[in-house]
Amino acid sequence: MFPLPANKILNSFDMMKHELEKQLDALEKKGVDRRHFFKLLAATGLIAGVNTGKANAFSSSAKGKIVIIGGGAAGISMAARLKHWLDEPDITLIDPSDRQFYQPGFTLIASGVYQPEDVWKKQEDCMPSGIKWIKDSVAAVDPVWNQVTTKSNGKIPYDFLVLTPGLQCNWEKVEGITHDTLGQGNANSIYDFEGAQKTWKALQEFAKKGGKGIYTDTYTKHKCGGAPKKICLLSEHYARKQGTRDKLQLNYFTASKELYDIPYFTPRLLEIYNERNIPINLNVRVKGVDTSAKQVHFEKIETKGEEKIVTPFVEDYDFLHFTPPMSAPDFVGQKVNWPRTHG
Repeated sequence: MFPLPANKILNSFDMMKHELEKQLDALEKKGVDRRHFFKLLAATGLIAGVNTGKANAFSSSAKGKIVIIGGGAAGISMAARLKHWLDEPDITLIDPSDRQFYQPGFTLIASGVYQPEDVWKKQEDCMPSGIKWIKDSVAAVDPVWNQVTTKSNGKIPYDFLVLTPGLQCNWEKVEGITHDTLGQGNANSIYDFEGAQKTWKALQEFAKKGGKGIYTDTYTKHKCGGAPKKICLLSEHYARKQGTRDKLQLNYFTASKELYDIPYFTPRLLEIYNERNIPINLNVRVKGVDTSAKQVHFEKIETKGEEKIVTPFVEDYDFLHFTPPMSAPDFVGQKVNWPRTHG
């Protein structure tokens, strides 16, 4: 959508190449073989610059039980790559989901571009052959005893552990909201498969009747930082197509100090919001939602010197799209005695 100029791409590549050479020289001084190092990077998908044919030709007779936590795109692709690379793979993948979702498609469900069936497949159809799939959730990881505790299948030992659990949505951290209340009081979110479908239904009604629309992001790291902005702009686009844009007042609230944190894109994005008459409110967090009164409770957070100033305020709405706070799954945040390595 916003391609980088060729000279910037080449300059960035040259800088990365120079830095990689420095790191490789340092590794060689410590006795690490370059070829073995590249093999490891290719096997784990951490480097894309290795020729695909050469990467596929890599093999290893190394043995050990590998456990992968998380069966999204990262977990499944890692399982497939390791299975291909290892001569005698022993790989277990732990994930509770029945379906593999293409989550970027949730925004497009909510704007009427995709149908719900366009964004998922059965998880069993995506699982690489030869991978043991334990359909369960992880309760804890013990890196001292090298074992994973699941909620229903007991303890799973491992020699090597790969963590790809993704992020979880913490709906309850927005006062007045739970996962089960999505859509009630016209408070919607695309960060859920069912929620995206409810958003599309609500958006059509909002464009028809008109009113005040509020769109927010959140103060934590979240999946696809562009998604809250996209559904806002797609809503505006849909209303224009329906000929009802004049009936809508749209407002965007961000917890950040700027609309977007990549300077190259920010100026044009600000222009687009200005062109489409969507005011942007910075440094604002959602504290809660009163779905019965259709009100969003915000906190504007400012810093003056060393003093943090929090100013609460309330906005009425007819249509709300909010982004829930997110975090790593609970087991990641548990206090564990991670083993220290020395080198």
